[in-house]
Amino acid sequence: MVIRSKAPLRLGLAGGGTDVSPYSDEFGGYVLNATINMHSYCTIEETDNGNITFEAIDRNEKYETNIKSYIELDGLLDLHKGVYNRIVKDFNRGEPLPAFKMTTFSEAPAGSGLGSSSTMVVAILNAYVEWLKLPLGEYDIANLAYKIERIDIGLSGGKQDQYAATFGGFNFMEFYEKDRVIVNPLRIKNWIKNELEHRMLLFYTGTSRDSAKIIDEQVKNATKKEEELKKKAKEDKEAKKKAEKDKKQVESAKKKENNCVLGIFCEDKTNEKKLQKEKIGERNINYEVLRDGSYVNKNGVHKRTIDILIPYCDITKKEMTNNLLPKLAQYAKNYSLWIRFYCDRRFYKLYDGATNGSVSLREDGTISTDSLKFHKTNELMSDKEISIYTEYQLLTGTSRNSTDEERQKFEEEKRNILKKYNITEEELMEINSKGFSFTL
Repeated sequence: MVIRSKAPLRLGLAGGGTDVSPYSDEFGGYVLNATINMHSYCTIEETDNGNITFEAIDRNEKYETNIKSYIELDGLLDLHKGVYNRIVKDFNRGEPLPAFKMTTFSEAPAGSGLGSSSTMVVAILNAYVEWLKLPLGEYDIANLAYKIERIDIGLSGGKQDQYAATFGGFNFMEFYEKDRVIVNPLRIKNWIKNELEHRMLLFYTGTSRDSAKIIDEQVKNATKKEEELKKKAKEDKEAKKKAEKDKKQVESAKKKENNCVLGIFCEDKTNEKKLQKEKIGERNINYEVLRDGSYVNKNGVHKRTIDILIPYCDITKKEMTNNLLPKLAQYAKNYSLWIRFYCDRRFYKLYDGATNGSVSLREDGTISTDSLKFHKTNELMSDKEISIYTEYQLLTGTSRNSTDEERQKFEEEKRNILKKYNITEEELMEINSKGFSFTL
C-alpha cells in the first residue's frame, strides 16, 4: 500500500506574531494569510523488512531503525520522529506501527518564512490519517500539528502555520487563550486573486532565518513585561494585606483579653491548622487542629467548637485520663468552648465530622464519652481494625435497610468488606463491638 499527501505553504499577509503565546492568550491574535501553489509532500509505503525508514529528499537526510514504539529526538528528521511518536502514543495504544518507509519533500527550503516545518508536519499527519483511518477533522489535525511541533519537539512559533497548511486558501484567523482558534475562510473574487498574483513576486535570496530564535525573543519580551506587571500587582496586594494586618493588630491590642486556648486558638486564628505541641504531664504532646468553628446552642447563643487530633500512638491511657482530659475540660470551662478530642483522623471524617469516636468536653467542664464505644481490655485497635470499623460504620450509617433492594445492597457491601479484609462475619461483629480503642 502507498499513501500520498501534500499540504500547501503560506504567505503571511497581516498580523504575523499575534498568534504567538503569551500575546495571543492575553490580548488575542488576528492573522490574515493565504496559501500558495507550493507544497510539502509525504509518501508512506508499507514494507516487510521490519524497519522504520524516514527520508527527506530535499534535505538529503535519512534515518532507519528497527520497529519501536518511541524514537529518540536527536536533531535528525525530528519532525518525522515527533509525529510518529505522537501517533503511536495517542492512536495506537503505545504499540509500534508496522514496518514502513516515509519519504518527504518540500518545495521551500527551511527558514524561508513560508511555514515550511509546520506544513511538513501537517503533510505527515495527513498521510497517517489516511493510512490508519484516523477520525480527525481539520481543526483536530491543525491543533495536533501545533502540539507536536511546539510541545513534543520544542520548536518555538505561533499557530497560524499549522492552520493555514490544514485549511488552505485565504483565511482570517483568530487566536485566543487555551489554544482556541477560529478559522474564517474568505470568499475572494478571482480577479482580486489574479491581480494579487500578478503584482507579487516570491524570490529566494539564498539566505534563511531561524524563526524559532525570533519567536523566542518575542516571547521573552512579552513575558518580561508580563512578569513586571505581575510583580507590581503582587507588591500592591502585599501592601494592602499588610495594611489590613496592621489594622487588625491595632484593633486586637484594644481588646482586654486575647482568649488564646492551647496556645493557638486565638481570635486572629493566625496559627490555625498547624501541628502544635502542648505540655501534658512531663512531656510535649503533638496535636493538630481539625476545625475551629462555632455553633448555636439551645438558647440561640453562638459558641465556639474546637476539634483536635492527638494520635493515640502518641499518648498513654494514664496521660490521657490524668492530664489531657482534665486540662482540656478546664479550657472548655474557662473559655466557654466545646472541645472534641479525637485519637484517629478517620473517626473525625466519619459521618461528616460528627462526634463519633470522640471525647466531648463541654462548656461546664464535664466530660462526655457518649459517642465512644469501649471494650473491656486495654488492647489498642490496630490500623486494620480501625479501617474495618470505620468502613462498616459508614455502611450502617448510610443504609436504613427499609426496602428489599436496600437490604440486598447492604449485604452486598458487607460481603465486600469481608472479602477485602479476609475476615469472617463473626470477626467483623467483634471488631465493631470493640469500637474505639481507648478505655477510661
